[in-house]
Amino acid sequence: MVNIKNRGYISPFAVHPGETVREALEYSGLSQADLSECTQISQKTISLILNGQQPVTPETALKLERVLGLSYDLLVGMQAQYEADEFRLAEKKRLEEEVSFLPQFSCFSELVKLGYIEAVKEPTKKVEELLKFFGLNSLVSVPTVFKAAWKKSDKHAISSESLAAWLHIGKIESLKREVQDFDVEKLKENIVKMRALTKEKAEVFAPALIDLCAEAGVVLIFTPHLKNTRVNGAARWLTPKKALVQVSLYYKYADIFWFTLFHELGHILKHSKKMSFVDDLTNPEVNEMEEQANKFAQQIIVPSDKEKDFAILKTQLNASNVKEKIVDFSNQIDIDPGIIAGRVGREMDAWRFVSPLRRKLEFK
Repeated sequence: MVNIKNRGYISPFAVHPGETVREALEYSGLSQADLSECTQISQKTISLILNGQQPVTPETALKLERVLGLSYDLLVGMQAQYEADEFRLAEKKRLEEEVSFLPQFSCFSELVKLGYIEAVKEPTKKVEELLKFFGLNSLVSVPTVFKAAWKKSDKHAISSESLAAWLHIGKIESLKREVQDFDVEKLKENIVKMRALTKEKAEVFAPALIDLCAEAGVVLIFTPHLKNTRVNGAARWLTPKKALVQVSLYYKYADIFWFTLFHELGHILKHSKKMSFVDDLTNPEVNEMEEQANKFAQQIIVPSDKEKDFAILKTQLNASNVKEKIVDFSNQIDIDPGIIAGRVGREMDAWRFVSPLRRKLEFK
């Protein structure tokens, strides 16, 4: 006999055990009324079972076994299989309806490349992969479940689904990290140590930053950029004692990286544990909390007592001295010149003059 089950056969429909009961009843020569009298099951219930409208319970299966000779185990097993097939078919239909949402998840191939989901071609399988990745039962829920406070740029189309995927990568990776309980004083102390690493290569400062954050109760995750997100960084609380700072690797310039890091840490230090922040730092429109985080980052990069000197520096810059002046000022405050160059570029719209000083980071 061919073992269909082992060959991967899946029934295209659900078979109710009532069909087997009907066949046995016809073979026995009994009427429905006779069966009712012998089993003490109402004629209405028997009729509903025969028409597949009522389940065969263990009690009913035992009575039918005694009168019709049907196996109790067979009937109970058929009922369980019927219910499983009914659910499977309903779920298949539901997933087919969810296929219409797939075009919104342009990040699918990126998630495959990053190893977070399997490379599948069948649309319903793609839906299943996304649901497993997000840990949800419906793709409709993705934008709302993963909502956060973020500045939406009018200049760029931002996909809420891709942004949700980017944020969830941070959550997934954070579960792999052990950190100390959050300590605000330790974080302030370690931020000073982080600043001292700005001249180092990414291969040196990246692991050091992760450790310094972990000592203070912050999980630091460097997350590859996903298309249509335009996100630089995010900050949120995983628990009252554990924060998450996520930095995108899209803009690899040192000035953007370090400003983003200190900006997100500013959110952790200054704002409610009930809030989440996702920042597109290319968008000039900021609210009060974003302005506070911006100011915090600026003061870490250029200490308050040097801000006046920086203002004077900007008035002295010209095409011939820009490199010399920026490098000299950067040495005075012991920071990577590219970070100061980036700030000058933003505040003076002088990118073509400062670009040679901006350093690109290589993350491995």
